[in-house]
Amino acid sequence: MLSLEKLLLDYVVFISAIALLVLICYGLVYTAVKRWLSWWTLPMVIALAAFGVRSADFAAQQSRIEMERSVSGMGPTYVAELLEHDFEQFSLEMSPDDPIYLALIEEQKQWLAANPVVADVYTFHLLEDGGVVLGVDSETDYDRNGKFEGEREARTPIGKPYDEVGELLARAFEGEANFDGEPYEDDWGFWVSAHYPIIASDGRQLGVLGIDFPAATWLANKAEARRSAMLRMSLLCVIALAASVMSTLTRRSLELARTAREAALAREAAANEASRVKSEFLSNMSHEIRTPMPAVLGYADLLLEPGQSDADRAEHVRTIKRQGEHLLQIINDLLDISKIEAGKMSVERIACDPCEVIEDATKLLQVRAGYKRVQLSTSYDWPLPASVTTDPTRLRQIIINLVGNAIKFTPEGGSVTLHTSLQGAVLTVAIHDTGIGMTPEQTAKLFQAFSQADASTTRKFGGTGLGLAISRNLARMMGGDVTAQSEPGKGSTFTLKIDVGDLKGVALRSELTQASTSAAEADAVPQLSIRIVVGEDSTDNQRLILHLLKKTGASVTMVGDGQALLEAVAEANAKSQPFDLVLTDMQMPVLDGFEATRSLRAGGFSGPILALTAHAMASERARCIEAGCDAFVSKPIDKKGFYAALQRWTAAPIARKAA
Repeated sequence: MLSLEKLLLDYVVFISAIALLVLICYGLVYTAVKRWLSWWTLPMVIALAAFGVRSADFAAQQSRIEMERSVSGMGPTYVAELLEHDFEQFSLEMSPDDPIYLALIEEQKQWLAANPVVADVYTFHLLEDGGVVLGVDSETDYDRNGKFEGEREARTPIGKPYDEVGELLARAFEGEANFDGEPYEDDWGFWVSAHYPIIASDGRQLGVLGIDFPAATWLANKAEARRSAMLRMSLLCVIALAASVMSTLTRRSLELARTAREAALAREAAANEASRVKSEFLSNMSHEIRTPMPAVLGYADLLLEPGQSDADRAEHVRTIKRQGEHLLQIINDLLDISKIEAGKMSVERIACDPCEVIEDATKLLQVRAGYKRVQLSTSYDWPLPASVTTDPTRLRQIIINLVGNAIKFTPEGGSVTLHTSLQGAVLTVAIHDTGIGMTPEQTAKLFQAFSQADASTTRKFGGTGLGLAISRNLARMMGGDVTAQSEPGKGSTFTLKIDVGDLKGVALRSELTQASTSAAEADAVPQLSIRIVVGEDSTDNQRLILHLLKKTGASVTMVGDGQALLEAVAEANAKSQPFDLVLTDMQMPVLDGFEATRSLRAGGFSGPILALTAHAMASERARCIEAGCDAFVSKPIDKKGFYAALQRWTAAPIARKAA
């Protein structure tokens, strides 16, 4: 009611003011020029008035957005503080006298004392039957309109049912933070609410944090914003009426025409530059993609020729594999830069051994360095932590990019050195090369996507111009950066810095110690006396997977779509010979892997299901787990990783059978 009354009052005042302004302006104009305004003036003013009404509503909406922004920082902060106060240990069966519960209640009271604008803070919890109950909810000393009421100690009992589960709260239980679009009135007053999912460190949703705010002040702000918008539109009407009889129309038209010409020229220049960059990039990318293809196709033809020795065939296969990996790296770079520009790239923060990651990346590049006769070495400022918190995959990717670049631009006989040190919580890896170096102008544009030092660099050394842009973006996402120093003819130094988290209690070591694994152990094939069904529509992938699985000794059934996969499992169950493991591609005809997995789980299949997916994005992999898969195997299939996944996910079922 309060909102409707103010809205009507604002509109009445606005329309009355516009009518008065029109009469005054008509009178002034007639007095000055002895004639009425043109016939189109009145419709124009009416249109402006209508636009004013719309603008007023828009201003009110902006007030809501400002209100949402003002409180959006509270929710994530409060959620983080709850988790710091052991909220993961809270349960609905907890005693009201439990120290963890009392600490959470005290934390809420401190929030309310520090933010009088907040009416109440509480947590929702979802029951297995779909019901919603309150968990941690301490009454505030303020009423719903922000008025101080005195000390109160009443608490809502743990597990009290919450009956009014609206759409926004339901969406919050699905992981979406949200803010009520309109005020809500109940027995306690007029208020608005915000909901923030409480996510544990392992990704589990523990509940929803609810925050109530008094709505009276917000409604007053909305009304004020609406009145301000109407006042501005009234002034605009005055200007429009005056402009209809003033001689400045010609000058304004000339200014608009000049502005339009300047804008057109700017757009044309921007379009020409964009076209040039696009053409240059497409030409470069076409060259990079085409370069490995002749080798792949040519050596594939050689493999088909009779009379080839085993040594020649092995060398042909190694060449095809090397060129295929190069092509895959180009594709991965394109996917990474597209995800970064779309804001879809994410990094992990897990424990890993930084020296092991650096050594692993360096060993991969030793062959390339040896081929160019470039000395590649590493050094460390000991002591260094045995474990840090970062994303090992992305750290490895950055080092490979930076060291690979250094090798590429270092001539024969030169050297590339990696020096690792720790400064506080920042891990620093400096890559120095004795290569061709760069001018300051070339260094300035070095980290731009699709660019290299200059066109001659692209012609001579190749490359997509994406590696350094990807590396810097990843480093910044990991709390650090990549910088470069260079001098023509004297080499370059690229410095990677990343935040490695809290090192309190982490063991330090004074030398590099890595477990050695023999080639035979690394390539060991597990022996599996199990039954496996594989869903894969690509005949080439079928042959590859079947070849790998036959080496394990497993019994394998191969099908080409999701429906056939379900039928094969049903037939095996009917014969009392159930499958121990399911491997399924997620993009198949008839019935895809997601639906097939859901159907298998719904039908009672409890064995491990591994997804075969070429999708690199975390969201796609999460879909596999959500559908019911236990894990996933990436395509192209890596033999070592494939066998490791089989061994991990078949050990537990076999042990249960034996028991």
